[in-house]
Amino acid sequence: MKKTFLSVLVILLFRASVFPTPLSGDTLWIFPGQIVTWDKPASINETYIRIDSGALLTVTDTAWLMPGAKIIVMPGGRMVIDNGMLTGFCTWQGIEVWGDPEATQIPANQGWLSISNGGARGKCKFVVQ
Repeated sequence: MKKTFLSVLVILLFRASVFPTPLSGDTLWIFPGQIVTWDKPASINETYIRIDSGALLTVTDTAWLMPGAKIIVMPGGRMVIDNGMLTGFCTWQGIEVWGDPEATQIPANQGWLSISNGGARGKCKFVVQ
């Protein structure tokens, strides 16, 4: 596993492996072309949140995640935490940003995460991997 840290605000994890299986029915899938915004306080009841290539999740308010929950940004997927807060009722697993270190370093080949304007994560085992 190779890690490349681009800046304090944008951190990418590069993995050549495939997405872990199986994903159970408690997965929130954000599909290609979808733009999802969490702009009100929310309780997210799914254990996995998967952001597929071509999809965008923006968090601008507080989202409470389930114990053990994990957010996975797939290659080509984008996530923005802009003055939002990801926290949990108990410890959650954090955010994984996926990509391939051998592929061309373009957005289609790498997941993308931006944390800005005081965006924060709380009560998580790993902040970003």
